[in-house]
Order: sequence, then C-alpha cells, then structure tokens
Amino acid sequence: MEPHHPYTPPPHLRPPAPPGIRPRVAAGRLDPWQAAMRAPVPFQLPAPELEHVRRLYEAEIRAWDEQLAALLRALDARSTVVVVTADHGEAFQEHGRLQHGFHLYDELLHVPLVIAGPGIPVRRVGVQTMGVDVFPTVAALLGLPVAADLPGRDVLVVDADRPAFSMTLGGRLPDGRGGEIVLVRMPGTKLIWAPTLGHFQLFDLVRDPGEREDRWGDGAPAAPLAHLLSEWRAAAPVAPAAPAPPGFEERLRALGYVD
Repeated sequence: MEPHHPYTPPPHLRPPAPPGIRPRVAAGRLDPWQAAMRAPVPFQLPAPELEHVRRLYEAEIRAWDEQLAALLRALDARSTVVVVTADHGEAFQEHGRLQHGFHLYDELLHVPLVIAGPGIPVRRVGVQTMGVDVFPTVAALLGLPVAADLPGRDVLVVDADRPAFSMTLGGRLPDGRGGEIVLVRMPGTKLIWAPTLGHFQLFDLVRDPGEREDRWGDGAPAAPLAHLLSEWRAAAPVAPAAPAPPGFEERLRALGYVD
C-alpha cells in the first residue's frame, strides 16, 4: 500500500523532523485528526509540519522506487512489459485538504503512466489518458482481444485527444459542503460539477495549472463542457453490489475512504 498514509519510510530514507513539531506528525501519522480533515473547515497543518509530512511522503516514493528497481533487476527485460501507474495522488493543502478522496483537483488526478518493454519505442505520449486505458493498452501489447464496448483505448497508437472524466462520491467543495463530484478534463480546460448542489468550477489549465482561479460565471465558454459532463454522468453504469469480505470496512476506514 505504500506510498500511503501513515507516511513511514524506511529509516535510511526518513528525513529528520524539524524541532518543535508534534510527535504524531513527526512520525508521519495524521490519524488523530482524521475526523477534522473531513470537517467543513478542515484541519490544517502549520507550514513546518506540512513540509515534513510532504518530505516523508516523498521518501516513501523513493523507497517504492528502490523496490521496483529490485523487481526489474530480477525480470527478463527481453520478454517483460512493465506498466507503472497510480490510482491517485496525495493532497498537501493545495486546496485546503490533506491526503485524498475529498476533491478532483489535479494534485490527486494527475498520476504517472509509464509503459516499457520489448518493441515499445522510447517516447512521450502527448494525448490525455485515463485509468480505463491501461487494460486495452496492455491487452494490445500481449495480442489479446478487447471487447469493442470498453471505454478505454490503446494509448500507444492513438494520436487524438478526447475528454477525460472522473468522479468521487465523498467529495468536499471549497465551502465545506459534501457529496458527489464529477469532472470533465480537456487538455487545456477542466470543469468540476457537484450535481446535487448545483455548484460548478471552471479552470484554464494553461494559464492556471494550479487550479486557483475559478472562471465559472466570468464569461468563459463552459456550456458545451457542462452538457458533455451531464451526458457522461447520465450514461455512467452503476457499480454492481457485492458482499464485502470480512474486515473490508475497517481497511477502508484506515485508508480514509469511510468516515
């Protein structure tokens, strides 16, 4: 599960804690304040503590890199395709929140996707991709058939951008109100919508990559994006219900997905 909260990198990578910060924060554990993080006015770390927690997280990433290197050294590079990606990033109060699951800003959504192996040229794919693209891409590399109705596509052969969509059911708006949040992201524009609250945010990702300036309502053209997002939400399939295994809720709670 690493890199993940609690932020506990191995000793040889752990940065020293600055003087004066709270012991639990120094140890990389924010669990005493989990409930406060979900409050309308979320728990905030002072700048020295925030910087230390970020450095712990980065050290966990470095530890993950070391383990990946050990795995790659043991593989036969002539016949192995390696795919490296992530299911989410981590927030460090860029938009007032810590950890993940609260919103759909890019600090949580913009994750790596690295694909390497025999016959794959070294290059950077410039088109926008989504998690649903991983399966058809890997299937194509292995020569396996893919159902025509899958939403993803082989990112190694496409050359045209298309909208990317995302959703969270436990989101928080800047004013603290919670509920479902969905988005559509174009290469240069992003629209976030809380349907039950009627709240929109529009960002120009070229001029404002940090998503600080909400352009909704200032005359920027947003109606086509809003219509596209509404259509996608209406057509999105409902996840099938399935019984949870023993201890599943406790694991979700420990990861911050359940109150």
